[in-house]
Amino acid sequence: MVDKLLLGILDDLGKDAFQDFKWYLSQKNLDGVKPIPVSKLEDASRGQTVTRMTRSYGEKTTVEVAVEILKKISNRKAAAELRKKYAAIQADETTDISTHCQLVLVLRYIDPHNNVQERFLEFIPLQNANADTVATALMERLGTILPDGQQGKLIAQAYDGCSG
Repeated sequence: MVDKLLLGILDDLGKDAFQDFKWYLSQKNLDGVKPIPVSKLEDASRGQTVTRMTRSYGEKTTVEVAVEILKKISNRKAAAELRKKYAAIQADETTDISTHCQLVLVLRYIDPHNNVQERFLEFIPLQNANADTVATALMERLGTILPDGQQGKLIAQAYDGCSG
């Protein structure tokens, strides 16, 4: 079941994104999980990549690795898009069922076809939900998304649930 789901996801990736996915597979993504050697991936099709992942990691870890890589690919794409356009950031603090506090970060922008796009960037772990902690985490992350000289492209911010 996992292999069919992952194959469907990889089928939806463009050629460049699929190459990026395979490159990330050859890197460390999770603690205690060995990367798959480049030589086993460089000519692998989407189906062969799924097979190599499930044989190397088992189903549960395959899903965890795939999620981490897909987040990295999405973040890189969103960051590249942000560098070209004006954008807005949405942030919301949330505490999950296991009581881990985290900040949800979403990027909104208008694409070249004048369509509003919204991209989930990431969950940022937080020590607590106070305003200083949220602001510090957000500023640190924005510093990596918005390189020097690009801060003026952030034209709106939206927050919900941040305590003070």
